[in-house]
Amino acid sequence: MKGRWAVFLAVFAVVPCAWAQTRPASIGSARPTGGQRGTTVTVTVEGNNLADASAVLFDHQGLSGRIVKSEDLGPDVIERDPESTGAPIEDRARDYRLAVEVTVGPDVPLGRHSFRLLTPLGATNLANFAVGAVAEAAEAEPNDAADAAQVVRLPVTVNGTIEKANDLDRYRFDARAGQQVVFDVMAARIGSGLDATVTLRDAAGGVVARADDFRGRTDSLLAHRFERAGTYTLEIADGLGGGGTGHFYRLTAGELPYVTDVFPLGLRRGSATAVTLAGFNLASTTVKVDAPAAPTEKDRLEVPIESPLGPALNKVEVALGDDP
Repeated sequence: MKGRWAVFLAVFAVVPCAWAQTRPASIGSARPTGGQRGTTVTVTVEGNNLADASAVLFDHQGLSGRIVKSEDLGPDVIERDPESTGAPIEDRARDYRLAVEVTVGPDVPLGRHSFRLLTPLGATNLANFAVGAVAEAAEAEPNDAADAAQVVRLPVTVNGTIEKANDLDRYRFDARAGQQVVFDVMAARIGSGLDATVTLRDAAGGVVARADDFRGRTDSLLAHRFERAGTYTLEIADGLGGGGTGHFYRLTAGELPYVTDVFPLGLRRGSATAVTLAGFNLASTTVKVDAPAAPTEKDRLEVPIESPLGPALNKVEVALGDDP
């Protein structure tokens, strides 16, 4: 018994006060957060323990990626609270920055998708990647002053960030008389902390329209029909006055279809039903929908929306059921 206690005390004596562990591989950010269908875009991915990442795993076969560059940024040191009385934990991790070349197929469904990186430590967490239908542009700072607004040509999707508290991004564009332009901010839907607000101003700086939350979400939607041709400016900001690297967004602006309402909300399997639509820039407010008779993977069906102006900015689905 005495020998066993000696062994126990010897082991206890050499146990370090700091426990060493390796953090899982993880993605912290990916910018830009999307790309246009039928194009190739380089995405900068930053995260922990991404050494020797070997593959990019997307949720759709029309999306593919390859890692073209990997940069070791050094150890990720977690600052210890000086008032902490617990034993320090050595959480070993290194920061990495990867350049990932993403190819977006021409038939990839519009909207939010996701990907992971495969590493020797396993697969990372999911990162968002949105697929759009119009040309993309990157925000160019400085663009917060009225006379420094970034000039864009509609339709466009701008990838930007409200970089600091009370920051303001401005975009200048030309509009025709009678043109109805939709401004759609995608932020919270792709994991951003931005509580977006948008303000539309005329050439003299007067407020033409504003928009904040849309139907219970913090992503803004503004649609406006211009009475007069001219140059206008759209401002985007955080409604709570926040900012930082986590306040990123995708602003899509243009004379594009957007559906706000659909009726009926559901269809019977095997039926052909006239569905009524409401929204902006729609070629028709009624569309015939043929519901499949056979069971489907999900009890929902996307409503096909066709327009000379291109595909709708948002996807609209109706429920499928077996009863009349």
